[in-house]
Amino acid sequence: MSETEKKGITVKIDADLHAQVKQYIEENGITMAEFVSKALDDELHPKTTIKEEKYMGNMRTMAFQVPEDLFNQIKDYLERHNMTQKQFVIGLIQDELDRDYHQIQLYGRIGMEQEHDWQYDLDEYIRQGEPDRSEKSAAWQTAIGLQDVDGLQTSEYLLETAKEHIEGKIDISTAQKRIYSYYEQRDVRMTVEHDTMEADIVAAHIAELLAEKTFQFSPAELQSIHRRLFTGVFKTAGQYRTYNISKKEWVLNGKTVFYAAFDSIRDTLDYDFGQEKAFSYAELDVAQSIKHIAKFISGIWQIHPFCEGNTRTTAVFMIKYLQTFGFNVSNQVFADNSWYFRNALVRANYNDLQNDRCN
Repeated sequence: MSETEKKGITVKIDADLHAQVKQYIEENGITMAEFVSKALDDELHPKTTIKEEKYMGNMRTMAFQVPEDLFNQIKDYLERHNMTQKQFVIGLIQDELDRDYHQIQLYGRIGMEQEHDWQYDLDEYIRQGEPDRSEKSAAWQTAIGLQDVDGLQTSEYLLETAKEHIEGKIDISTAQKRIYSYYEQRDVRMTVEHDTMEADIVAAHIAELLAEKTFQFSPAELQSIHRRLFTGVFKTAGQYRTYNISKKEWVLNGKTVFYAAFDSIRDTLDYDFGQEKAFSYAELDVAQSIKHIAKFISGIWQIHPFCEGNTRTTAVFMIKYLQTFGFNVSNQVFADNSWYFRNALVRANYNDLQNDRCN
């Protein structure tokens, strides 16, 4: 997006808060504009609270630019919620700093060496060699691992629930009900818990979908997968987005992939699925077939039909599509390399001929 499509926002914030922001962006290697744009983009919908009155000390100025379409969304939001730009931005900054603080408190105590203990625990069921347990464990590993594409971590409670399901003590429906009940009964909800709740709920839904021996090759199937994965998480589960989006990618040094325009999503999906359905694999060997399927899946991801959750939805769709070709898909690939999977999709859909970057 060109500079002419950006607009400026200037606010004064408390000097202490400014220092925290400065420290945060230095530690994370981002610019002030990237920090605030990310906060605005992530938190635009009603999670924000007015926190301006908390800061009564020395004030410092922050100035940055945001894309014009994002600016117009912010303007509409402020009008609907009777807020000023200053109130809105300060609330977002404090929410992000609070979230970061709680994550440091949580994962700092746990230690990085324990980060993948869940994988070791679930591997044990595969080593035991019982087919039913191995299949369930592989599905859960993929379901948990895929949360990493959005930087989410599942809870210990989810892991214990998954073990009971693998061992046959409960069915998948009971496992899902337990997860929902666990968060409904929580009296204190922090931002970090909200992220964990999303990871737990979606992981349970993915495990259920991967265990089912059903699949239909159609845009409706893709839409159904999204709806089933994110029901109870996003209000727009199973719905195509109604606005254009851009996302700065660190793997592209802050640049964005060009996603499909919202008003062309349905037609573009119909075209791509129609082309793939009519394609003949008869003359292709296995390597050529995989390359063609990868290109098709990459194109579907590039459309980005949903507001959130596109990578996880695409991954589940791809696993089930490959199975219809008779491939014995190793869920372990996604369990171990989900973040690489997303970055590969990003790079596959980005071209910059001026700087000699093309696919």
